Amino acid sequence: MLAGRTNDPALRAEALEARSKLESDPTWRALLLIAYSDLLSKQGDTEQAIALLQSAAALDGGARYRAVLTLERVSRDAGQKAAYAGALESQAELVAVALADPAEGDRIGVPRSVRQQEVIADAWLRAADAKKQLGDVAGAGTLLDRALERVGHGLRS
Repeated sequence: MLAGRTNDPALRAEALEARSKLESDPTWRALLLIAYSDLLSKQGDTEQAIALLQSAAALDGGARYRAVLTLERVSRDAGQKAAYAGALESQAELVAVALADPAEGDRIGVPRSVRQQEVIADAWLRAADAKKQLGDVAGAGTLLDRALERVGHGLRS
């Protein structure tokens, strides 16, 4: 508890790491991992921060969407295009789940304000651009097709 109030980032990181390992609730564990990754990112350890965020996003709880948003930001800022594309694809998938099943969307932490076809299409378009930059033209094309399908679906609704 005291480590959280100190100005010593190393001590705070150590405390967050220890606490996240002990937490059994997936939402709280993900939130602790997000906080820990934020400290690591600020210290320049973006690879570890990205790995922690990917772990947080994989947890089945109410912080999944927040984890992929944070993963998007950290990976974009670090120039990690593969992680960035993955985070954007995950965002699109989570919003799609929330649109199909609002109760599940609530459970995984997708804000109601982003539950729109256009949000899904935008995430896939940005992921496609990242994949294209990585040389994965086929993957980029698949995401573009999915984005077009979503936008077209939204227009027909």
